[in-house]
Amino acid sequence: MFKLIFTLFLVSFSFLSLSQFDITYEKLGDLTLDVNILDVEKLCGTTFNAPIDEFEAKFNATLKGNTYEVTFQEKEVEKMKTMVLQKISTKDPKFKTKDGAKVGMSKTELLSLYKNYYSYQMRRSMDEETWNYSTTKLVFDIDKRYNQKEVDFEDFSEYRILFYIDNDIVTEIAIMNGYFI
Repeated sequence: MFKLIFTLFLVSFSFLSLSQFDITYEKLGDLTLDVNILDVEKLCGTTFNAPIDEFEAKFNATLKGNTYEVTFQEKEVEKMKTMVLQKISTKDPKFKTKDGAKVGMSKTELLSLYKNYYSYQMRRSMDEETWNYSTTKLVFDIDKRYNQKEVDFEDFSEYRILFYIDNDIVTEIAIMNGYFI
């Protein structure tokens, strides 16, 4: 009896610890999109000094030993402006989507995973410093709204998962709510 209880405890503990590395359209690990900057600060145990007059602010964050890049954007709700979590990204290969996509896999493996999705796109990445399109970097993204069995025309969210590919290898995975960043 003790062995059975101990085994169940180990299985449940390993399941809970693995779920911290899940990637969904709205959640990457323990971070969730559209959360207020103050809530993310509490969760990470740090303070982000967001510029007062900026629409967007990017920071590196660490949570439970995992490193993320987080991007906040200004949002107005009931005439109150606040910064909310709009994009989360990681370069850690421990994180996986429900389909098994992760950092380190090839572009061919990624395309094979998502070939039966209703909607996806791949485009060349633009270098933000030179404003030139890269010849080795791509961005592949899948959109939540258009990959449901039925499209909800009243859903105006823009949740998506982005895979950054360099020389045919996934180097970073991000989730975001929005199209432009």
